[in-house]
Amino acid sequence: MTKKPELATSSYVLLTISSDWNMRLYISYAFTLCFLAFTHLLDARHLDTTKRVSQYIMHQYNTDNGLPSASLATMMQCNNQDLWVGTYSGLVRYDGSRFQTYNIDNTPELGSNSITAICERDHELWIGTHIGITRYQKHKFYRNHALSELNRFNIERFFQDSKNNLWISTASNGLFLYDGQKVTQIKESLQIKTPIRTFVEMPNGQIWLATEKGEIYTMRGGKLFLKHSEEDTGGDPYLMLASNGTLWVACGKGVFTLNQLGLHPVEGLASVGYSRHLIEDEFNHIWIASRNGLFCYSPESEKLDGFLVRQGFPQADVLKMIFDHQGSLWVLTYRSGLLQFTDGIFTTYGTHEG
Repeated sequence: MTKKPELATSSYVLLTISSDWNMRLYISYAFTLCFLAFTHLLDARHLDTTKRVSQYIMHQYNTDNGLPSASLATMMQCNNQDLWVGTYSGLVRYDGSRFQTYNIDNTPELGSNSITAICERDHELWIGTHIGITRYQKHKFYRNHALSELNRFNIERFFQDSKNNLWISTASNGLFLYDGQKVTQIKESLQIKTPIRTFVEMPNGQIWLATEKGEIYTMRGGKLFLKHSEEDTGGDPYLMLASNGTLWVACGKGVFTLNQLGLHPVEGLASVGYSRHLIEDEFNHIWIASRNGLFCYSPESEKLDGFLVRQGFPQADVLKMIFDHQGSLWVLTYRSGLLQFTDGIFTTYGTHEG
C-alpha cells in the first residue's frame, strides 16, 4: 500500500519533466523561427540570387484584394516608400498594408480615371491622365495653370533628364518639354505617329527614345534621327541603360544591346522570345519580362534562369518592373494585376529546381 503513492508521485514528476521539456522545445523552436524571420528582414535589401526565379514567393494582387481593376498602366515608388499604381479605374496608393483608390468620384482633380503616367519631381507626385496632368503634394491633389495647355491631351509617359527637364509624351500630339517654367512642344516629334514608350539619357547627354510601334530614335538639339524601324525590332521596344553604360533593348524580336553601330543579339537569350521590359538589380543581373515568363540573366556568367508561363507565371503582358526599397520585385501587368516577388525563410524545391 505504501508503494502506490510513491508510484503516483514518480509518474507526476515524470509527466511534469516531460511537459516542461516539450515546452522548452516549443519555445526554442518558436524563437528560432522568429530569429530567422528577423535576420531575413534585416537582409531584405534584395532577392537571394542563389535561388531559382521560380523559388521566390509570388503574391498576386487584383480586384479580389484591393485593386479597382486588373488592367494596370504604370507604377512607381516614392521616396516615402508608398507604391503608386496607375489603372484605368483610378490612381492607387499602397502603403504596405492596404490599397487606397482615388478616382474622379472622390478626387475630381484627377479629371480622368485613366492614369497612364506617374513620376516624382521635386518631392511632388506628377500624375498623367487621359486629359492632362494632376499634381499631388502634402495630401492635396491640384492642377497647375502652367500645364493647362496639356489638359486636352492624353498623357502617356514622363521622363526627367539630368538637367531636371521633364519630357512629356502624349498619345497623338507629340512630345513636350517642361523646364520648370513653361511647356514647349517639340515640333519634330509630330512625325512620330505612335506614343513614345521609353526614354534613356546616355552619359554624354544624348537621349534615345523608342515608340510603341517599334521605332528607335536619337534626339539632339530638338531634332529626331531614326536609328531602327519596326522591321528591325519586331515592335514595342523598351530601352534600359545598365550601370556599366550598356544600352539594352527588349522588343518583339527578343533582347539586344544597342550602340551607334546597331542592334546586337545577346547570346544565350534566344529562348526568352518576345520581351516587354528590362530592369537591372544591384548585382548587375538583368531581369527580363517576356511573353514566355520572367527571366534573370547574369551578363558576367552568361547564366539564364526563368520562371516560365507553364510553371505558373501569369500569361500577361508585363508593362513595368521595379525593385522597392525593401528589395521586393514588383511586376505590373496589363490584365493579370500586380505581382510581388519576395524571399521566403524557407526554400521550396520541385522538379524544375531539381
